[in-house]
Formats: sequence, structure tokens, C-alpha cells
Amino acid sequence: MNNKIKAAEVACLIDGNEAYDQIYNTLRDSLPSAEEMIFAERTSGAGFSQWELPGEDWIPLGQGDPIRSNAVKQELEQRIQHVRSKFGENQAMADKILAYPDDSYVYYKTSPDGELLILLTAWGYRHPERIGGMSAEGRR
Repeated sequence: MNNKIKAAEVACLIDGNEAYDQIYNTLRDSLPSAEEMIFAERTSGAGFSQWELPGEDWIPLGQGDPIRSNAVKQELEQRIQHVRSKFGENQAMADKILAYPDDSYVYYKTSPDGELLILLTAWGYRHPERIGGMSAEGRR
């Protein structure tokens, strides 16, 4: 399953595709278990980015059962704090990496082993800033 997003819908907080990919590889290596690794892998294309969600049955946080979604949010916050702790003094970089536009970019499912899996798509991104009803690029 993939989450494909038009490039104009989100703005990257991390400079350069190569830097983004290096950060992903570092995170993947330092967060080896599926429960710890909350970052989906990104593929970039012409005018879009796509994050890969391995397998099927991923549920967007905003579309899940409200009680389950609340439990996922609480667990996500704990996992975010775990990731944040790995950045030590470099909390500015942690803030960039842990940013995501909104809850519709958070996916979850239960593994066959019964573990809760959570993946962020569009991590390191935010919605473009709006100035006077227009985006920074001058579009509404």
C-alpha cells in the first residue's frame, strides 16, 4: 500500500532528497524493530512523493475507530519521545523529522503477532504556509 501526495500539497522541512534519504537510512538502522520504526520510506517522482506502507490493512488515523485512534495517538506520542531521545542536543533536527502535516498522514495496523504498527507518511513535511488566504507560492 502506498500514500502518494502531490508535491504542491506539502512542504519539506529537510533540505534535499539525498539528505532526506540519508536520514531515513539512519533512522531505519537505529530503530531496528517494526514497533520502533515509525517512518515510512519515501519515493520521489515528477511532481509527487510517495511513502510505502508494507503489506495491506493500514488504517489512516482519522478514519479509524475513535477509541482505537486515541490509543494509537498515545502510543505514537511515546514512540516520538523515544525517537526524540536519540537526538540529544539536536532537538531542532528532531523537530523537523518528527513533523507531519496532520493525522491523515499517520497509518496504523496490528501485526500478525498482535503488535501495534504505526507509520508516519510525509514525515519531515508540513502543509505550505498560507499568507492572506494564499500559499507562499501565490496559489489559493
